[in-house]
Amino acid sequence: MINLDPSIAPKFQTQTSKYPSHPGLYLTELKNEWLWIQFDHLKETNPFSRKLTLAITRLNTEIELDSQIRGVVFYGGSNRSFSSGGDFNDVSQLKTADETKLYISEIIDLYQSVLRLNKPVISLLDHYVIGQGLQVALMSDWRIATDRVKISMPELKNGVACPLGATILKELFGQAGMLADVIGCEMMNADVAFKKGYFNTLTTSENLTAAANTMIQKLSAYPVTPYLETKKIYTKSMLQALENVREPAAHAHIQTMFAGSATKHFERILNRK
Repeated sequence: MINLDPSIAPKFQTQTSKYPSHPGLYLTELKNEWLWIQFDHLKETNPFSRKLTLAITRLNTEIELDSQIRGVVFYGGSNRSFSSGGDFNDVSQLKTADETKLYISEIIDLYQSVLRLNKPVISLLDHYVIGQGLQVALMSDWRIATDRVKISMPELKNGVACPLGATILKELFGQAGMLADVIGCEMMNADVAFKKGYFNTLTTSENLTAAANTMIQKLSAYPVTPYLETKKIYTKSMLQALENVREPAAHAHIQTMFAGSATKHFERILNRK
């Protein structure tokens, strides 16, 4: 069990929860009918591994069917990044078109599983929120970030196709907003990202979970049926947009793989010579 500062983060139980923790992947705590899910990579930057992608997708499917869960919180952990993006160790193992197509499809399944959760979903963002990590956060209903958060969609400058990022940002911010960040590839600080609408609440790192608890209390007071019926409507277009890009996204990444556009970037990240 990881020793977290109780003044900053809840105590994550590894045995008593109906949804047990899986150290190295994620930790869980059921707290006042809300399931807190902490990403738990060995690195504090929390790269989003393929194993985590599959595990969270399965977990979301279980939660969706559980009427006892009132809401979900995704969290990177105390003084840890929400997620620095996809795990390059996984990407570097992709050698064929079929492997790449399956990998991209798994990521889309993850995003759709978050959108389909029939309860409120909050993401708590600290430090780095990049690439796949940012895209996961953008699937949630409410995002709370610290004033030290840094976000980016840097794929294109690193030689990686960005069809999912482009699709998600276009759906949320329109064509102009999408182009500014997908083509710009800039690292944004908290103030810039907040003004653009990447998150709903800006707070300090010390106040992150307190801000979450305030929002949880607010959402828990909402009548369930009106909220969920409304959520079905506002998530529908994103779900469809992700489904529509499933094949084109796989094609884009397959072509990028064959072109070797990101090889140098992957070698640098993985410290290969």
